[in-house]
Amino acid sequence: MADRSVINRRDFIKVVSTTGAGLVIGFHLPFKNRVQAATLVSSNTFKPNAWVTVHPDEFVTITVSKSEMGQGVWTSLPMLIAEEMELDWTKVQIEQAPVDKEKFGKQGTGGSNSIRGSWDKMRKAGAIGKDMLMNAAAHNWSVPKKECYAEKGFIIVGQDTDGSVTPLDLGMGWLLSNKKDFLGKRSLSRSDCQRKDRKQLVGLLTLDTKTIIPEGAQLASLETVNGSYVSYGHVTSSYFSPILGHPIALGLFQNGHSSHGREVVAITSDDKKIAAKITSPVFYDHKGECQNA
Repeated sequence: MADRSVINRRDFIKVVSTTGAGLVIGFHLPFKNRVQAATLVSSNTFKPNAWVTVHPDEFVTITVSKSEMGQGVWTSLPMLIAEEMELDWTKVQIEQAPVDKEKFGKQGTGGSNSIRGSWDKMRKAGAIGKDMLMNAAAHNWSVPKKECYAEKGFIIVGQDTDGSVTPLDLGMGWLLSNKKDFLGKRSLSRSDCQRKDRKQLVGLLTLDTKTIIPEGAQLASLETVNGSYVSYGHVTSSYFSPILGHPIALGLFQNGHSSHGREVVAITSDDKKIAAKITSPVFYDHKGECQNA
């Protein structure tokens, strides 16, 4: 019996390029046999036969070596990666690998072996790709990685909406139809959604223009009650804007839409107090001139 070979993550998946074409991730699947796998490890060589390319235009190309013969491998194999990477399937492009027996081995399709032999490696490759993108986002945005998540091909930071936030709270009531029915319309008539003191989405700017307010910080008025601050909201997302050159944040604040210009204090979990001002949640291109140019 052949000795079992353990392939570590470094040999399984490698970043090939992070410039020009975007992020390119190469990985090898499946190893033709254990002898080849052992050779790869001992010789420190790496010949990837599947690729994930994240392009700057938001499209992702997945290249696979298995042949599509009407059995759906061009759909099933890429979907394993797309699901793990939380990609928008409408922006996933499939590319057939060129014929190269030495590099790719058997490229035919048959015996229902494509999924059985590749699904786990594809899934892990997608998960590692997602993890790499989240690490990059956390580094570039100067936020903890745990505050990032992937959704439809984007890495997102913060939690500005949840099941309790309505389009009206976000200042997006213009999206709702007054004539047609839509999913969730009845819920807007609930007494809780009609309250005048609901928390609404606002922007936040620190007065010192330097401090990044930690997410989850409580937002209180400058006035205290019996020596204690009273919370009227919290910070949902926050990071340093390289375009604006200073930190920005979003939060949910009681009667937020009518509180623009109001100064508040953000109180962190370690009781640090940061002076801030409530603003519009739109920090760039307020009038839409760039968007509509």
